[in-house]
Amino acid sequence: MKAIGKIFHTLLRILRNLLIFLVLMVVLAFLAAFFMVYRGERNYPVHYGDAITAVAEEAGLSPHLILGVVKSESNFDADVVASDGGEGLMQLMPDAVDFMADRLDEDASTWDLKDPETNLRVGSLYLSYLVSRYQSEDLAIVAYNAGMSNVDEWLKDGIIDWDYRSMQNIPYAVPRKYVKRVNEAQEVYETFYPDEIPDDSSEYDRLNLAFHHLLNAVNRYLPVF
Repeated sequence: MKAIGKIFHTLLRILRNLLIFLVLMVVLAFLAAFFMVYRGERNYPVHYGDAITAVAEEAGLSPHLILGVVKSESNFDADVVASDGGEGLMQLMPDAVDFMADRLDEDASTWDLKDPETNLRVGSLYLSYLVSRYQSEDLAIVAYNAGMSNVDEWLKDGIIDWDYRSMQNIPYAVPRKYVKRVNEAQEVYETFYPDEIPDDSSEYDRLNLAFHHLLNAVNRYLPVF
């Protein structure tokens, strides 16, 4: 009996140590995840959220998609002008501006493309047109970066199609990486802000915001909890 009791107590000690180890691993995993989300929140800020939500509704697009494009194009710098002519939050190119001016029957010379609301409206409506034209957000994103003529040619030649995996066949590195970058940013914003997008994430306490993001991520990927 003493031997059995000794074995029993040994098993209890092993189970207790195992439980302590598992709890420690869970805590460390939570802290690691929190740190990653905390850094991710800094890398994926939100500015002009109210304007983005409004134009997304007007354009019939997901605000997270627009956030992904803005993050990838300008990182929310409304005053940036690129050497290739791209301007403002969504880096509107002259050809796209002229195209949208004709579609909207408006005078492009009256548009201040450094004005966030104007830039977001024109860029989002252009992106909406591309989604409608290609019936695919991925193809629309590629066309936003590389132009419709290139996408039309690549579709005609069978280089790409409506399967996202075919985007790896894009012959140029810039649009190939661009569609991946926008998709990744869109997914991050969908995870961080599944319900409502703030106007300016910098107005929130970063620790509280990171904890909120972590709970949203757990709810998205581990809904059983």
